[in-house]
Amino acid sequence: MPSQEVVSEEETWITEIGRLLHGLCQPLTALNCRLELGLMEHEPEAMQAAMTDSLRECERMNKTVYAMQFALRTAMEQS
Repeated sequence: MPSQEVVSEEETWITEIGRLLHGLCQPLTALNCRLELGLMEHEPEAMQAAMTDSLRECERMNKTVYAMQFALRTAMEQS
């Protein structure tokens, strides 16, 4: 039977992964919506704005992915 400390660490890890994955959903949804709006408007300025906003959302996703990688490395080092 696993110790309470191990179970607690696993629960903490699962909670953290869930939080980080939720953090990815938000910029993905924004990215998708912004690109769809840019396509619907059929104007160069709209597409430029969609691309600019989309790049910003990609940066947000990269930050979340890096945080997930860091959390994973940290957890693996503690094992």
